[in-house]
Amino acid sequence: MENPLVSIIIPTYKRSEKLSRAVKSVLNQTYKNIEVLVVSDNEPDDEFTAQALKVVESYHDPRVSLVTQEHHINGAAARNAGIRASKGDYIAFLDDDDFWDKNKLDIQVNVLNSLDDSWGGVSCKNKIFKGGKLCRLGLTYKSGHLFKRILLRQVEVSTITILLRSKCIPKGGLFDERLLRHQEVQALVNFTYNYKLKLIDEFLCNVDIDDALNRPDPEKLLQIKKVFLDSVKDITSKMSKFDNWNIKLMNRFEVGGLYIRRGNYLKGIKECSVVLLSPMALYYAISLVRKKRKRAKLAENFEHRDINYYLKQNGLS
Repeated sequence: MENPLVSIIIPTYKRSEKLSRAVKSVLNQTYKNIEVLVVSDNEPDDEFTAQALKVVESYHDPRVSLVTQEHHINGAAARNAGIRASKGDYIAFLDDDDFWDKNKLDIQVNVLNSLDDSWGGVSCKNKIFKGGKLCRLGLTYKSGHLFKRILLRQVEVSTITILLRSKCIPKGGLFDERLLRHQEVQALVNFTYNYKLKLIDEFLCNVDIDDALNRPDPEKLLQIKKVFLDSVKDITSKMSKFDNWNIKLMNRFEVGGLYIRRGNYLKGIKECSVVLLSPMALYYAISLVRKKRKRAKLAENFEHRDINYYLKQNGLS
């Protein structure tokens, strides 16, 4: 497939101020055979949907359209609505406050075109910014069936980094609309159970974490984790009891870390200490902490650390 149509799905929720930047980063791609589906995750007649429509219409580009829903549900439902409305041979996702390097799709399409059908998609790595400064980088990981490593929190794959074959999505699975968070983890667990994912070892995506709009508190995250683990039980039921035990411990460890970051050290230490129940979970937990430190350390030594540099490089400043 020499020049496949790529559908880019951008869900947006109560946040139109950076949406234009996200859309423009897609339209500025060196790969041009695209359609851009901005999916309003708001009520269809509210001010936020009106603002999203204004952004879409400002481009006067037939490749850009707004998808509305009957009512607000969540980001999973918005992504699913975008998938159903898409016509592309390949599908990519972008969050409304993030942006891509201009050669992201060109590189990914070329690689995915070269792979056989056992590879459902490709991914790349993120640059993550806070307060306009690079704070951490995505790490390299081994390509393949990643579902177990994702479940054990050993590999972090973001939806904005992936390019998937649309024909693989029915088997790979949609986003679980019960989930208020971890939808991308659930979807990628299902997808990488059925198909291999190829990492392109380049930093092609930019994540802006200044906005805390969609971040849960630890108590909510505990409930989210329970629903998440239920959403992937068709896969975990085929794994060993030992793996399932370690998956549960690692998800509790992650909640404990959030408690600590929020200043509740007693509760956080209690949740984190559950990994002591399994030598393997303890190993995974130590590995996770080391990887987080490594991501921050790599960012400190990166050549360009200011977000404005990347905005300029990609024609967004």
